[in-house]
Amino acid sequence: MFFTNYSTYEGEPIRLYRTPEEIGRDIGNIKEKIEKTGNMLNVRSILCDMIAECAEGDPERWLPALRAVVTEAEETLELLRSFKESLDMLEGELEDTRCMLGI
Repeated sequence: MFFTNYSTYEGEPIRLYRTPEEIGRDIGNIKEKIEKTGNMLNVRSILCDMIAECAEGDPERWLPALRAVVTEAEETLELLRSFKESLDMLEGELEDTRCMLGI
């Protein structure tokens, strides 16, 4: 559902607003994705396990795997940053809607 708001007297264009419930659902979905992604990002544990397993072996053998873990962690961190940007935009949208509705 969308709300519209405009003023022909003051020259304000028509604006559409989603309901706070719809915005809240989107925020909840992103928070859920952040939690799942954060759980996958337990890099410290992964690295400690890898080092413990491979410490006795040749570093040349396990360095590629270690690099792969770091690369994956960096990609996951970038995904979390994009979720944060989405949350910031949704929170701004929610604030605008609440102001328009007088909540």
